Amino acid sequence: MKIKDEYNPSVYLIRERMQKTLGFIVRRHQEWIDRSQTPGDDLDLGYYLESVHLDFYDDTKKTWFLLKYSDIINSD
Repeated sequence: MKIKDEYNPSVYLIRERMQKTLGFIVRRHQEWIDRSQTPGDDLDLGYYLESVHLDFYDDTKKTWFLLKYSDIINSD
């Protein structure tokens, strides 16, 4: 991860330092997706869909983040 290479561990491991230095806090979310094949089937074929959300608190730092990491964001 590019942020881990550029900043000390205390920046990305401590939420308050992350918010102050980078301008955002990371929030992880899991959503259960039910994929049962037929009604009444006992097999559990669901899975968790994991996503990461960035909650920005500073518009200037958000703009800087988007400019700096746009190549990674657009690669997905």
